[in-house]
Amino acid sequence: MIWISLQELHIYEIVSTLRDLYPGWETYFDIDGVFVCQRVPTGIENSVVLDESILDNYDLIISESHSNTFSSVKNVTEVWGKCLEVDRYSENCSISGSQYTVSFDDLTALENYTVFGIKINQTNGANPTIKINTLTPYPIVDTDEKAISAGTFQAEQSYCFKYQNSKFYYLGQWQVHGVAMLYCKQPSDSEKNANQKRFNCDHISYVINPSTPFGVDSIGSRLQVYSGGEYEEIYSDELATQRAEYENWKTTDLLDTVELEMIAIPWLDVNQKIRYTSNITNQTEEYLTKNISLSLTDGTMSVSLVKFQPLYPFSK
Repeated sequence: MIWISLQELHIYEIVSTLRDLYPGWETYFDIDGVFVCQRVPTGIENSVVLDESILDNYDLIISESHSNTFSSVKNVTEVWGKCLEVDRYSENCSISGSQYTVSFDDLTALENYTVFGIKINQTNGANPTIKINTLTPYPIVDTDEKAISAGTFQAEQSYCFKYQNSKFYYLGQWQVHGVAMLYCKQPSDSEKNANQKRFNCDHISYVINPSTPFGVDSIGSRLQVYSGGEYEEIYSDELATQRAEYENWKTTDLLDTVELEMIAIPWLDVNQKIRYTSNITNQTEEYLTKNISLSLTDGTMSVSLVKFQPLYPFSK
């Protein structure tokens, strides 16, 4: 029996809350007892540690089975995050070139972490900035500190920006909202417009994977919605969209798995990349090892593989 103190439980809750603010991160203790917090390995930078030539030439595969659990597939994910609260709000906004000038009463200096609500008077061009009263203008960036593209802000709409360290971070509108959709091929503009109206959302990420069996354009739309709890801590549309991409991956291509019963390879570990030619489909694909169960008495092991998917935005 493992006993966990209340203090340890409290620390775990803090760590898990911080970890879950961002998609694709994991925490664990390694075999040496060292605490690790890292991105879930995607295999993009990994080399293949085991290929079909070794597996076939040495007859290491005993049996193979595939698991495509279509009943669990959700290829559209909608995430509702925080309801944003602003410290100051203004509808007195003008634009000149790429610079918005906004008036706030009794404001003579900018303080870090102040959240401003601004009703935009005109759709933005590329690399917009905000100038408040007569203060220095500063660039608007997303939560990854990337420049804002043209057309992000629409006229007569209100948006929230957090000032910090000489930048205005774009958080979104009042209700943080993001959607991710998996397609086999790029949807048409009419489809995108229909999706925008369906979800009433300007932040829809289209993940295009020609090899997926789970695309909306292949099996139809299967929606899952996340809100409340840890999702209420998501404070920008950009982060909500990234989380939607991650949750979508977990309920689509992560479910496309292969189970191998094979001769034990003691050095093989999880999150390693292998290349394997399926005995069932006769196709050669790259996979990531996700689970390994080793039987020392039989000299065999059971290995769960998931197809390597380099196309997901959060993995780049």
